[in-house]
Amino acid sequence: MIQIDSLILTSDVIYLYEIKNYSGSYDYKNDALQGRLDFVIADPLTQIHKTQPFLHNLVRKLGSKKVVKAQVIFIEPDFYLYDLPRDKPFLFANQLTREFDSMEKRHSAIKKSDKRLANQLGQLHITDYRPIDLPEYNYSSLKKGITCPNCFSFDHINTRKTRICTCCGYKETISEAIKRSTENFQLLFPEVSITKHLIYDWCGKAYDEQRVQRVLRRNYISHGSYRSTYYEQIPRD
Repeated sequence: MIQIDSLILTSDVIYLYEIKNYSGSYDYKNDALQGRLDFVIADPLTQIHKTQPFLHNLVRKLGSKKVVKAQVIFIEPDFYLYDLPRDKPFLFANQLTREFDSMEKRHSAIKKSDKRLANQLGQLHITDYRPIDLPEYNYSSLKKGITCPNCFSFDHINTRKTRICTCCGYKETISEAIKRSTENFQLLFPEVSITKHLIYDWCGKAYDEQRVQRVLRRNYISHGSYRSTYYEQIPRD
């Protein structure tokens, strides 16, 4: 089983993208990102080195001869990487428009076989994956708060709308962080009803209940009223 951030399927190439939300300045040293505040991020190529051969073999089993080209995209415009070797398959925010325009010119129109392959890959997507070997745990024993999805640190700073990890520089909107933390709660406690106060507590009381409620209302279906209100996932089509 593998995790893929993004795929683009063309007439003869499958582009595999690992998306990174880092911000700030880094040096590329010893196959790792060295932060200016003396913290290190593991080589962002590690994941695609695992994913690319897996995807290559998978598309062969599905009867396709398409080449799998893997790249890491640093999506934040305020991310800077220095001392970078020219042979690294990295794309930066200011290169994306040119890259996609060039991609469109390089490849011919897709065929029915391409659409069939896309549908086959889509059918393999697992939306409700849950590990079967989790250790025993209960709500009261778990540390509350939102962890960074990249380095799993709780340490962060906030702007008005953005949450930034102070360990690795990962950046996301506060709404995205609350939503992601809610999804983590559902994964750990699928039998427990989601309420505003529960998610407020689960997020370490880092953001007020009104903000939590706005996120829940945008992403879930509410039932009940006032203190008895709880939320469920919006059914997928």
